[in-house]
Amino acid sequence: MCVDYVGKDTWAKSLQSLTKGGRIVTCGATTGYDPATDLRQIFFRQLEVIGSTMGSKNDLLAPLRLILEGKMRPVVGRVVDLEDTAEAHRMMEARKVLGKVVIRVAD
Repeated sequence: MCVDYVGKDTWAKSLQSLTKGGRIVTCGATTGYDPATDLRQIFFRQLEVIGSTMGSKNDLLAPLRLILEGKMRPVVGRVVDLEDTAEAHRMMEARKVLGKVVIRVAD
């Protein structure tokens, strides 16, 4: 099984990573919504393609409650000043950060 939330840039490799009868879940399209797909890869290998959204409002609120109660903390990979936003984008595009990138805005 593979979960692809990136979209166009990784779709073909995500499909190729599956074994016969494998499943791919798509839940995002950060790099594009229109990847080229060789449909033969899907039907000859009997792959299952599943689309998924974020979930219901309760699915969002349950982890949010844990965060507000201090029982769960988001992973912050980097905090950068507003003037370094371009560099923050370069780091994300190069996949050089784990977790969220927070842009600090000075008062």
